[in-house]
Amino acid sequence: MSKDSFIDNLYRAASNMINQFNTDEPLISEEATDMLNNAQTKEQIVDKILNNPMTGKVTLNHKGEDITFFVEA
Repeated sequence: MSKDSFIDNLYRAASNMINQFNTDEPLISEEATDMLNNAQTKEQIVDKILNNPMTGKVTLNHKGEDITFFVEA
């Protein structure tokens, strides 16, 4: 690969990354932020998703409401 091609590919990759995050919408929704700031929900996330990794549906209880996630990996 020539030096010019390498630089062009690097520039294209960097531009794609910047454009990917160039949005008015937040990367994390307000609902997800609220859940991550809640101590009980955060404990469930750690217990059900991080400590016991599995794929499929995972149900968390956040402020008395059941919320189901699909975990892929």
